Amino acid sequence: MSGRRLILIDHPHVVFNTLTFGTAVLATSSASLIPAVLHLSTLLVYSPLLVNCPDAGKQASLLWINLSVAKFIVLLAPAIHALSSPVSSLALLFLGGLITSAITLATLYIHTKLRSRLPPAWSQIMLFPALWAAVWWGVSSVSPIGRLTAWAPVVDTMGYSWMLKWAGPVMDDWIAAAWAVVISEIAGAWLMSSKSLGEEEPLLGNRGPNSEDEAAAPSMPSWRCVVCLTTFLATLTIPSFIISDVALPVYSSDTTPFSVGCILPKQRSRQLRFEDYLQETRKLDGKAQVLLWPEGAVTFRDESERAAALAEVQETIRGSHVGVSFEESVSDPSDVTGRSLLRRNGMVVVSNKSSSPHLEYYKRHLVPVAESFSLVHSTTPATIYTMDMKSPSDVGKPDWAPPPEFTRPVPMTASICLDFAIPGTLAALDTRPAIILAPARTWEPTVGLAMWEQAKRRAAELDSTILWCDGGHGGVSGVSGRGITEVTQVGEGSWVRSVGVEYPFNSGRTVYGVMGDYGAMAFIGIVFVGGFTTVIPWPDLGNLRVDWVKERFAHFREMVRGRKETPNLVDL
Repeated sequence: MSGRRLILIDHPHVVFNTLTFGTAVLATSSASLIPAVLHLSTLLVYSPLLVNCPDAGKQASLLWINLSVAKFIVLLAPAIHALSSPVSSLALLFLGGLITSAITLATLYIHTKLRSRLPPAWSQIMLFPALWAAVWWGVSSVSPIGRLTAWAPVVDTMGYSWMLKWAGPVMDDWIAAAWAVVISEIAGAWLMSSKSLGEEEPLLGNRGPNSEDEAAAPSMPSWRCVVCLTTFLATLTIPSFIISDVALPVYSSDTTPFSVGCILPKQRSRQLRFEDYLQETRKLDGKAQVLLWPEGAVTFRDESERAAALAEVQETIRGSHVGVSFEESVSDPSDVTGRSLLRRNGMVVVSNKSSSPHLEYYKRHLVPVAESFSLVHSTTPATIYTMDMKSPSDVGKPDWAPPPEFTRPVPMTASICLDFAIPGTLAALDTRPAIILAPARTWEPTVGLAMWEQAKRRAAELDSTILWCDGGHGGVSGVSGRGITEVTQVGEGSWVRSVGVEYPFNSGRTVYGVMGDYGAMAFIGIVFVGGFTTVIPWPDLGNLRVDWVKERFAHFREMVRGRKETPNLVDL
């Protein structure tokens, strides 16, 4: 009891602020499931004590600062060089921490106040996961940095990763919050009650630190509901033991060998130029079907300079498609004089097989402040280009593909860096791409890893393979999807990797690709509302027996036929 007294009566705010700070640091730095669950469960246990204490406003302010400082410390190193001025970078970082911490505390406050007002025990337990998932879904939808806004962005969900192509990133938040409820209920039972957890005894509710066990409201979640939720969460991991996550073989009768490469010339004493990337591309020409340049690899003064550079690439390269990433200046369409120029960030895929680009894409989401003031974002969604692969020299045409083309289609699309932090960024695609080209340029290894994880999630949601080519300092580059998840290289140096693309290729979209986040939100809503079925006064809505249904059907048939029938005197 001494431990309980220390936590609940003697020094509750000191204990919980310390635990909150420590778990916040772990959750922010690792962005994995277990630290996020520990952090949320700590907040869930603390929130009823905080809301009901006499100086709730003061303690909530301290907790707000506590959370903001924790995030500030973890992200200090990667953020200090985000802008040209370190002071501006740190100020923007702390402001962002204040905003996300305020959203977190507001969600906890709403949960604490609403929970005791819900009649069914199951819905009381499922309230926080539903709130948490809905809030961060809304925030990531309107935030300029998408999923990176989340207080604890969960990117390593272990046994739940299989759900990505079915429900998307919303389920990441829901899973973390649901496990946090389980842990907090167990911890709350230990803190608030000296009785056995095996009894049908209410667990943690809206009680202050001086409340007695007997004062708990009878509508609070029971131990049986906690066990049901735990069982349900454990059941959701079963497919991860059944579904194979082994990468497709490169050479197989059911796969098409496809090689991709990332062009990262070694850094020189000067800034890399167009000629450096072209020379490096020439070295790997023919060794990969697609060679990708990192984001903003070259800069063009106008569209004519870009056209000349692309023509030179087409004349030089013979065996590969090249994804040329660039920044260019274009005329402002709103300026009738034509003197005003706008800068945009884009990429095109070219080859010697066509005089015009096969695929063209411009960045849709710009880094706040760092890019948003100097560049203009695009509103045009991504498109798909299908590459027709001819048979290798050692494989006969009839053995490679059916006539008359004797080619295998490999659909591909593209998106750029921060676009991958936005859920549903490729939702406008009508079909599933096999390859996603992803040029990037991050300024710090931690940021590079964070964006790499986001890109992996977007590829998994579409069940596609992504080529991530980061030209930033210490940037991570690699291939992910269809069983491949590891980083290929860190830092400079060009590379090529072969992957297997399923054949015949199924272009059908995943469930998440079709429904987006709405499928997950519907699932969460059904699970939450399911608790109300135990308290709805069904008799007041009608006697739903077989004879009642038959009677209503007979009346309906009578109305349709326009004549009256003699009612059954004996129920069937």
